[in-house]
Amino acid sequence: MYENNFFTTYSAIWMNGPLYWDPWNKKFNRKFDIKVYLIYSHILQSIDKFLNEIKANSVLYGISRNPDTNDYIMILGIESYDPYHIKNFISINWSGNETIDNFIQERLEVNNSYVEWLPFNQFFNYSIINWSVNEIVFEWIPYDQFFDINEVDFFTVYLAKWEDGPLFWDKKIKKYNRKLNEIVLLKYFHNLQNIDKFLDKVKASLTKFKIYGISQNPNTKNYVIAYQDFCCRKCNIKYTDEYYKWCKICSVDYLKNISPKWTNGNIKIDKFIQEMRLKIGGYNDKIFEWIPFNQFINIKEVSKDDLFTLYSVKWKSGSLYWETWNKKCVRRSDKEIVFLKCPHNLQSIDEFLNEVKAYSINFEIFGISQSPYNRKYTIAFQEKKDKEYCIRCNKVYTNIDKKWCKQCSIIYLRKNFTNWTSGNKKVDSFIQEKQIEINYSWNNVFEWIPYNQFTNIKEMNEDNLSATWMDGPLYWETWNKKYIRRSGFEVVLRYLRNIQRIDEFLNKVEKSLIIKNNMIYGISQNPNTNYYIIVIQDINCEKCNKKYTNISYKWCKTCQIKDLLNWTSGNEKIDNFIQEKQIENNDPSDTVFEWIPYNQFNNIKEVNKDKFSTVYSAKWMDGPLFWEIRKKIYIRGSDKELALKYLHNLQNTEEFLNKVKQFLIIKNNMIYGISQDPNTKDYLIVFQDVYCEKCNEKYTNISYKWCKTCQIKDLLNWISGNEKIDNFIQKMQIEINDPLDVIFEWIPYNQFNDIKEVNKDKFSTVYSAKWTDGPLYWGIIWNNKKYIRESDKEVALKCSHNLQNNIDEFLSKVKQLLINKNMKIYGISQNPITREYIIVLQDVDYMRNLTKHWISGNEKIDNLIREMKSKINDSHDIIFDWIPYSQFCNIKEIDKGGFATVYAAIWKDGPSYYDSDKKQENKKVALKCLYNSLNITTEFLNEV
Repeated sequence: MYENNFFTTYSAIWMNGPLYWDPWNKKFNRKFDIKVYLIYSHILQSIDKFLNEIKANSVLYGISRNPDTNDYIMILGIESYDPYHIKNFISINWSGNETIDNFIQERLEVNNSYVEWLPFNQFFNYSIINWSVNEIVFEWIPYDQFFDINEVDFFTVYLAKWEDGPLFWDKKIKKYNRKLNEIVLLKYFHNLQNIDKFLDKVKASLTKFKIYGISQNPNTKNYVIAYQDFCCRKCNIKYTDEYYKWCKICSVDYLKNISPKWTNGNIKIDKFIQEMRLKIGGYNDKIFEWIPFNQFINIKEVSKDDLFTLYSVKWKSGSLYWETWNKKCVRRSDKEIVFLKCPHNLQSIDEFLNEVKAYSINFEIFGISQSPYNRKYTIAFQEKKDKEYCIRCNKVYTNIDKKWCKQCSIIYLRKNFTNWTSGNKKVDSFIQEKQIEINYSWNNVFEWIPYNQFTNIKEMNEDNLSATWMDGPLYWETWNKKYIRRSGFEVVLRYLRNIQRIDEFLNKVEKSLIIKNNMIYGISQNPNTNYYIIVIQDINCEKCNKKYTNISYKWCKTCQIKDLLNWTSGNEKIDNFIQEKQIENNDPSDTVFEWIPYNQFNNIKEVNKDKFSTVYSAKWMDGPLFWEIRKKIYIRGSDKELALKYLHNLQNTEEFLNKVKQFLIIKNNMIYGISQDPNTKDYLIVFQDVYCEKCNEKYTNISYKWCKTCQIKDLLNWISGNEKIDNFIQKMQIEINDPLDVIFEWIPYNQFNDIKEVNKDKFSTVYSAKWTDGPLYWGIIWNNKKYIRESDKEVALKCSHNLQNNIDEFLSKVKQLLINKNMKIYGISQNPITREYIIVLQDVDYMRNLTKHWISGNEKIDNLIREMKSKINDSHDIIFDWIPYSQFCNIKEIDKGGFATVYAAIWKDGPSYYDSDKKQENKKVALKCLYNSLNITTEFLNEV
């Protein structure tokens, strides 16, 4: 497979295969017919040296020996075969200088990088560029993007192309390869003829940069360090944001160059806009600008007070943003919705600009505009994602979830004081006091309510009238962040007739407000009688004028029980028993127990019979009673499917009623009432349909009318072609105990279309696909009482490599995934071409989250991240990621010790979760910076 002067590598199949721990069966098993690598070392002549080499390679299956050549062999698995495990055997270039070559050999023993001698004739197309001593190398830059600038005093840096290019491990061909014509930076150190000093410089650079190797100019004899490329295309200085290739210096210059295209005409405003642009810190920061007012359309007033007016508008051309692909600013031409805040009574431009600065801390400010009508300056802004700050006063919401600010709500209510009056100063003062006592968004707003707001006024008793309040009470609407009214609201007008003085009336109101659950909306006055009225929640029954048993559902037990008494069974004991059961109802959701005439039943079929009873299925034409809150009456659900139970060998009515009582005690036994067969005179218990139509046995799940026995039988009309797979799937199906359980199936591969690879590693490949028929789910919602399919379902196909001949190991992997109850696994399939078995999972978004584009630039770190991602077992798990440092802002030191410094920061995008809808942007996090961690050591990874 691969051979050089130091070693030979062979691929082979190990028949018995390595031992592994099977957690499912709790014992060691073997992976049969595993592909492995055999590494023959030609330079290790003694057992001791060979064993030392074994110790250096931590991931090995074992040791072997060729009986023909007597060579000792290291056996590595394909999944663990890593170029770093055999780095000492790599055939690379050497300098011919003993000190330099020894240094390169040392670097080969460091896991996180290798360094080699690069012949100078490997480089071409080089030109001089600017260099800054403290720059860190991260990125490569196409050569045609650079231009010549002056060299720095002490050393020179060139941009060049390396003909053969650096070594990298090629996973496809399983050996080292070279990346041809790689662009690199060549750093010259002048006046460093001493090799030791030069190597000290190299060592210092290794802690900061990605270094490909060392070279020497044959003309000047100067030694050169070859770095991985980085730098902005325009200024040749390190990118401010390496990940997005964004350069602050060039971005600011670009914005300066486009500045002549706009001007306000006011020097202070123009200067302020330039200053705000200079504060840009990241590629996705809002670009502050002067916005012509004619850019705004659909202008709507949101709120207004003495201090400012707030508008909601659409911005025609949209805001500027940095397009990383084209490296320039472009506009979002999608008519962005923004807020305009127009402050009143500001005495100077300086005051206005201070207001802009204050808002820029908590809001995303787009810029400044000016109304052509009143010449007032306005601030154009948007809420930040976390929306913690009130858009009116720029302070934290009192109730963040409801976007409610107590201060602004009180201002709104105070502003409204002038729009109403009761005509009595004491009443006005009382109402105003109650309004400013409001503390939560859900608190009732106490008001003065003009009497002409009431319609449909009806007398309930001497002191209470029912009425409809046309505008209705105020309530806080979170979406629009303002108070709106519930029109057509039913209330009760309560008169306090015997109170002569206003103070006495207000004391009565105060006492009523203290009573728990007493919802009082305000005060009104009858203009004809001049009586003051307390406006309260409609809590009294229209029929009896007594308080509802259930106020929320407007249900009065007394009145509703009376309405049910227009029936008779013809048997006094039966009638008394039913009435007792009806009186026991204390809630509108309780089942109403009734006498049901037998002629109400049709489609009667016998479904079960034993020596104690016979059960029939039937349809009740009128159906059972249930409470309709809007109409405040019981209505019926027609054509209800149910069961009629005949009880055999009962001697009298008392014995029958005792049986009914026993059935009523059983939890979840929904019994609608009693009936009587007019032919046999037998009494019947009428209860919920509980028997399967196919087998006449009781449903496993009565609510969903699901019979496990029958449904499992219906699923067994398939075959995979492999007995172990078939037995496993059947076992999984038999373990189903609920109609909402996922049905685990054998899924023919031709059911999948639109198959696309989304991720691949050494263990498996993951594809997105559409499942034509789709998974099974229970169709009770449409009264089908059978499994139906959700067609064209998007799924993820996880194809495990090299397990087609090891069914046990494949099924072990399936079992491990099935342990996670939050991950839906639909079943197993098989690629007919490769014969590889496939696990069919819920959706590909989960897998995409795991394979989100990232790279740290360090192979050890990347491997660790992949390992951590693979350990996700639950939908609530956080996905372990590489996070670009530019994602953090507001970084502040909070703790410092002997081993690390801890900082508090805001993570802009926030963590990812299995659930694609779950995202927590602007997440507060802690950053732990470990000392002496510039080199990625095992200790550092263990700390992680």
